[in-house]
Amino acid sequence: MGLVGRSLGGVTVREVARELPDHGDGVVLFGSPIIGGPTHTIAARAFDPAEAALATAALEALDAERPVRVPLTSIYSRNDRVVNWKACVDRVTTSAKHVEVGSSHFGLLVDPHVWLAVAVALASNLATCAARVHPCAYSGISAGVAVAYRDRIVFQLRHSLASPVMRRASQM
Repeated sequence: MGLVGRSLGGVTVREVARELPDHGDGVVLFGSPIIGGPTHTIAARAFDPAEAALATAALEALDAERPVRVPLTSIYSRNDRVVNWKACVDRVTTSAKHVEVGSSHFGLLVDPHVWLAVAVALASNLATCAARVHPCAYSGISAGVAVAYRDRIVFQLRHSLASPVMRRASQM
């Protein structure tokens, strides 16, 4: 199962993956502050500096003691005015991949480049973790990814793992 989260939802998804690494095949975050807690977000002004420092120290301690052990892709934008892009770069998770897009923070939700990157990351995780994926999600050399919103599929990607186009896209 792939976990996807945006903004603070991405922080939550990353922590779920840390706590339950055997239950997920990968994590995709977009516009999510991985480092610094609220320090590198627009919400920083609402926090007492001492509180923000405690949150940052707690996250750093967690990363040092129990790093995330599943494949992780962080999608970020230098145009994000809510979360500083530098906070979205995961330098602790050894499997972390980073994808830069041109959206605003709220534009990340509708940017087709973001959803393509999400689909490629999830499909790559399916290929890597094929032995643990449910047979209806993975069969033979084909994999599919569907993004659902309110029980409606809003984006679907199917590809052959041998496809040179997808191999190239997965190396982005």
